[in-house]
Amino acid sequence: MKIWVKLLLGMLIAIIFTIIFPEDPAGIFTSLSEVFIHIGSYIIFPLVLFSLIMATYELKLEKRLMRIYGKLFLYLITTAVILAFLGVISGLLIPGEPRFIGYDIEPVAIPAFTDIMTKIFPKNFFQVFAGKDFIIFLLPVIVIAVLLGLNYDYDKHYTRPVVQCTDGLSRIMYHINSFIVEIFWIGVIVITSAKLIQLKNIVGIEVYINLLLILSIDVIIVVFGVLPLLLYAFNNHKNPYKWLYASIAPVLTGLVTGQGLIAVGMLVKHGKESMHISRKIGGTVFPLAAVFSKAGTALVVSVSLVFLKKSIFGPEIAILELLWIFGLSIIISLFTSLLDTGFPGQGVWAALIIIGQDYPKMGQHLGLSDIAPLLISLAVVINVLTSSFVAYLVAQQEDFKEEIDMKACI
Repeated sequence: MKIWVKLLLGMLIAIIFTIIFPEDPAGIFTSLSEVFIHIGSYIIFPLVLFSLIMATYELKLEKRLMRIYGKLFLYLITTAVILAFLGVISGLLIPGEPRFIGYDIEPVAIPAFTDIMTKIFPKNFFQVFAGKDFIIFLLPVIVIAVLLGLNYDYDKHYTRPVVQCTDGLSRIMYHINSFIVEIFWIGVIVITSAKLIQLKNIVGIEVYINLLLILSIDVIIVVFGVLPLLLYAFNNHKNPYKWLYASIAPVLTGLVTGQGLIAVGMLVKHGKESMHISRKIGGTVFPLAAVFSKAGTALVVSVSLVFLKKSIFGPEIAILELLWIFGLSIIISLFTSLLDTGFPGQGVWAALIIIGQDYPKMGQHLGLSDIAPLLISLAVVINVLTSSFVAYLVAQQEDFKEEIDMKACI
């Protein structure tokens, strides 16, 4: 049975469970969902570490490393700009009716540049693997992997055994990840049940109907229109919906969990076995995209900001205000991964709080906390799909892979 079918089956069972159990009995679903989220992300960091070391080493030998990095960040920034623009335009379609009441929100501190650098480069190399930041902050692991990969070829006589060991560990981690991916549909039952029960308990969700409707339409447009159209244009007019079919499982994982970190495991497996993305490309693109692929965050933040401003200050928004929202949505979406709450799924909420802290009356009326899980899930869906899009496009341009065989997709 295909993995995406098993995930859908798990979601269907979860819907039945929430009908039978309208409340979370003794918090069982919530507690178990945390356990399965830990299982889903359990092997991601060693998988990223060893795969990125090998990818960096091999791409350096082929003298393609900087070209791959250039394309990666060009495509990530381009998609963020396009989706932030879409968010601003679509946000203007939401009726502006003042209706928010004040909420007390916990501030999110913007770390200083030196604080970020000390997390990336702790006093001790091994602290990256031991501290709490290792759980939520992927960038130090990426830096270590790149540094090691760049130095694996300094003297092949001495480094050959290390290369072989790293290559073997990379393949072992992939094998373990494959097992977790295959059984994760069981966890989806519990995670979806917990989330549905949480959503059922939202009071006054009708206040947000217009926002959620516009965001849902935006997501549909991006998933079935914008990204396939871009892929069609830049991939020799090949059928883009085959790629979209191969990305169903990672997208469903992002939707259910609201965590891009767990979706990395799905992306790695489906990238290799369904999209034919080599380890050199996937091992480079997927980790970096997990940190910086925030086009979905830019979309949700821009729509939410327009909605908030219209709800608080009235329907009229000046052009300069729209440009402010557009630019700020792009910048903050790309850099929320540098916050403790920015990875693997809290970028939307952290961005809105940061903006609210520094804008008159915005922070006092940040009434989106009730639907934050929905906003985060919608953003992660697009973030995950953008990661898949960029990896597949780069692989097609660099390795000239054949078209996806939908029957062979896992």
